[in-house]
Amino acid sequence: MSCVSEEEPDPKAIIGTFLLVDQVAQGTTHMTFMHALYYIVTHPEYVEELREEVQLVNGDGPLAYRSLEHLHKLDSFLRETQRLSGLSNFSMIRVALQDFEFSNGVKIPKGETVMAIGNPVHHDADVYEDPLEFKPFRFSERAQAEALGKGSKQYDMITPSPQFLAWGLGRHACPGRWYASMVVKHLMVYIITKYDVKLPDSAKGKRPADWNIMGSCVPNMTTQVLFKRRDDVDWE
Repeated sequence: MSCVSEEEPDPKAIIGTFLLVDQVAQGTTHMTFMHALYYIVTHPEYVEELREEVQLVNGDGPLAYRSLEHLHKLDSFLRETQRLSGLSNFSMIRVALQDFEFSNGVKIPKGETVMAIGNPVHHDADVYEDPLEFKPFRFSERAQAEALGKGSKQYDMITPSPQFLAWGLGRHACPGRWYASMVVKHLMVYIITKYDVKLPDSAKGKRPADWNIMGSCVPNMTTQVLFKRRDDVDWE
C-alpha cells in the first residue's frame, strides 16, 4: 500500500493492491490443494491411512479446528506435496535498499533484485533422500525418528527452514501460512472422508505433469478427476 498517496488515494492503486493480495492468498492456496489432490489420486494406497487418522483424531463429526494440529500424517502429506511440487523455483525475492557485501566478498549493489532458489533446494539429493520420490510421511516419520516432542513443529507444514522454502524464510515468511494450511487441510479431510477419487483409466495411474510457467509450478488444468460419493458416509 506504500504506492497509495495519503493526499489523493488512487482507486486503481487500491483496487490493484487488493487484487494482488487476493491472488497471492487464494491462488497459491488452491494450487497447493490441486497438487495435493493429484498426489492423492495417484497414490490411493495412502488414503485409508489418512482416513484412519482423521477418525482417530476427530471422530465422525464435523472437523474441529483443534483437531487440525493433531493430523500429523496429513500435515506431512501436504508438506511433501509442497516440497515436490512447490509453487515456485524462487523464494525470498528482495530488492537491495543499499549496497551490501557478504563475508565471502560477493557484492550486491543498491537496487538489485536477489532471491533464493526454492524447488532446486527441495529436489537436492544432498538435502533430501530420494528427492524426486513422493514420500507422503517423510516428515512425520522424521519427527518420530528424531524423537521430537508432541509440541514440536519443526517439520510441520507451516514451518519454514533453509531446507524448506515454500513459505520463504525469516521475519518476512508468509504471514498467511496458518490460514492456508487450515483451508487446505479442511478441503483434504472433506474429500478423503466423503468421496472415493481417482483418475480416469486413460491416465494409466500416472500423475498429471505439472506446468512450469515463468518459474512457477502450476497444477495441470486439463486433468479430469473422478469423484464418487462413499456409501457408508452420513451426508446429513
